[in-house]
Amino acid sequence: MMTKEISGLRAISESYEIFILDLWGTIYDGEALFPGIKALLKQLKKRDKKVIFLSNSPQLPGIVHQRLERLGLSTLHYDHLVTSGGEAHSQLISMESKGFSVFNGTVFEIGPNRFPNTLPKEKFINAENLSEAEWILNAGPDSEDNQLSDYKELLAMAQKRNLPMLCANPDKIVFHGKEKHLCAGGIAEYYQTIGGHVIFVGKPYPKVFERCMDFATPGKKNKTIMIGDNLETDILGANNFGIHSILIASGVHELVNPKEGGILKGELNRLQKILKVDANYVMPSLRW
Repeated sequence: MMTKEISGLRAISESYEIFILDLWGTIYDGEALFPGIKALLKQLKKRDKKVIFLSNSPQLPGIVHQRLERLGLSTLHYDHLVTSGGEAHSQLISMESKGFSVFNGTVFEIGPNRFPNTLPKEKFINAENLSEAEWILNAGPDSEDNQLSDYKELLAMAQKRNLPMLCANPDKIVFHGKEKHLCAGGIAEYYQTIGGHVIFVGKPYPKVFERCMDFATPGKKNKTIMIGDNLETDILGANNFGIHSILIASGVHELVNPKEGGILKGELNRLQKILKVDANYVMPSLRW
């Protein structure tokens, strides 16, 4: 499939009724909203579009909602908010998801200081030391400055004990302003490479997309589009779920020429072939 470049959302807005938007790297950079985002969201709502934010944040939706409020967004700008942390929390309570039976007993948390709410604490006992744990909840690094090397010894010990890991954020890296930061997905990916068992909650896995559609009109997948900056999560997730997608090229893959401003189409095509994904559309940044 040929990915079509568009200059703005206006060009395709009338073809869709439900807009699922990634947050970090798509509408803000971790510090501030990108230019024109408020106006864009107002345009969508003015046209009676359903706007759903879908984030791989390991935080609960209420925490992310508060962050969005600090950035100047309210429920006037969007209809619903789904986070991987919120879904992990819910699934740990219900234990209905496939494979979740392994997450039983004492748990060791990676990232509890930054992400203290992902685990339903009334249901599980925390292990202060990995040697006491029966499974691992990986919400992300405990510090923004942490590197993968900070966790390799811990992960090697966990693998020797065959501890299963629940990853509450499949993103491997994220930009905070101009800086790249490690995410839970990067830790989980390394754990898999050394033989660790991991279950992921979040994009690109279907359950979070199903949750979004619970908030939307049933049977409207053909009128739904996913907008995000990550081929491995946003676009792959849309492909797997059977909905259209728009890649924001300036995000995690840095596919915008820093000097000329145009999209690096050759690099985009190469990455899509490697990752076996196809975005329907691409734009340098999210704009109306």
